[in-house]
Amino acid sequence: MKVNFFDKGSVIRAFSELYGMNEGELIPLSYEANLEDDPTHYFLEHYPIQLDMIDISDIELHCKHITTSFDRMESFKKYGFLTLNKTLSQETPLKKFLSDRGISFDLGERKIIYNGKIIHLIEGDQECKECFYGKECQYLKSIFSEEEPLGYRDFACPYRDSIKIIRSKLFHDKGEIEVHLSGSFKDVHDYSEVKYNPEFLVTLENMINKLFDEKVRLVRDWRNLTGGKYYCLEFDVNIEDFEYITSSPQNDWFWYNQFFDICANNYYTLEEVNKNFYGNLYLLGVGIRIICDDIPVKYGQIKNGVEIPIQNVDIVEYSIK
Repeated sequence: MKVNFFDKGSVIRAFSELYGMNEGELIPLSYEANLEDDPTHYFLEHYPIQLDMIDISDIELHCKHITTSFDRMESFKKYGFLTLNKTLSQETPLKKFLSDRGISFDLGERKIIYNGKIIHLIEGDQECKECFYGKECQYLKSIFSEEEPLGYRDFACPYRDSIKIIRSKLFHDKGEIEVHLSGSFKDVHDYSEVKYNPEFLVTLENMINKLFDEKVRLVRDWRNLTGGKYYCLEFDVNIEDFEYITSSPQNDWFWYNQFFDICANNYYTLEEVNKNFYGNLYLLGVGIRIICDDIPVKYGQIKNGVEIPIQNVDIVEYSIK
């Protein structure tokens, strides 16, 4: 069953089928609920359902993802969705774009090479093998201590401070695909800088300019190559293939606690509930507002390893006005 939070009619049809309600019941109750402080609680007070028993395993959520390209999406059609690390490792337009500007990556060795100069992406709890500035470390001690811990140096040293964000993006973030699950056209298309350039280029440009006191223009160059075009990718993904939606609390424990007594089974802790419990509460929390034209902005993170067949992705081209 497909649930498209960008389409009110899709939500009404899905809820009618999933919860056994006709439109004459569903729509008025949704409007009543949406006037309350807690719409989901009000809805379920007046139409209690067994949250843990209504199967959500075949629910697919509609996704939108904004991206840019200067090869008319040919590389996407070849590779599909890639994590950032794979994009920098395979023969992609982004890798070539950076290589043409003297920037390459050796992620196995945790380093970036810029015009022959090496940037070691050490962890915050690691000592530098040698000083980036080619001199004795200036942050081994301070007015506070004769032997400062690494945490202090990671904050005080300009080099160590400069690499923290990009280190996080490459080695700590999961590289998951982030999508919009709900929102207006403006919410989706004007999010961050993604219709102009990859966000990663901003981080990389800032780091290089700070470390080498230069003025590389990665963002400007990328935007010039795209010719004012960007793309919206639309596709469906199973609700269980997202982080958090069916497995982790998105509200505090006490909020969920009030719904235990309308389940088929007895629950006392969140560790005991199943995916249906979380999934149905998520669907209702978003869907009630959609039915009432009160459109929330919702994002999703697709788990690593989830396959999204290219033939199932609709690609729509837009021009920046």
